[in-house]
Amino acid sequence: MAGRATTRRKRQWTPCSQQLRDRATKQLFFNMAVVKMRLQGKPRCHTGIAKLRADDGSRCSLGWLITDKHYDPFFETRCPNEVMIDILGMPKLDYQFYDDLQDAHDKSALRRGEWWDNFAKEMRKLATKHFLDPSSLTPPPASA
Repeated sequence: MAGRATTRRKRQWTPCSQQLRDRATKQLFFNMAVVKMRLQGKPRCHTGIAKLRADDGSRCSLGWLITDKHYDPFFETRCPNEVMIDILGMPKLDYQFYDDLQDAHDKSALRRGEWWDNFAKEMRKLATKHFLDPSSLTPPPASA
């Protein structure tokens, strides 16, 4: 192999590989929202008014994807896709994903009954619709 030049070709993204990359990104966002909402232990609010953050510091599932550094109260007046894609430059994925993530939170906050059960049910629907693994909804086993 002496004298043979080794060159690496730049990998071209095909539609199929783009779909796989988008699904991995959605899975990451899904898992992050689930973990942060579990730690928060409650919905952002119970009023049904769509807000990314509440005055007490709680956030909706979509709000957890926006860091403090990038958050602006102006976002509260915009639709999820506009905030995530147009303003923050997040991956486009499909336009429904960010809406579905916020809807899962808002619908579960308005239902009667145990909030986490409602949230998990809505997030399982989202996972099915977007071909994601819902296993992050299962709480870790209690340590002995």
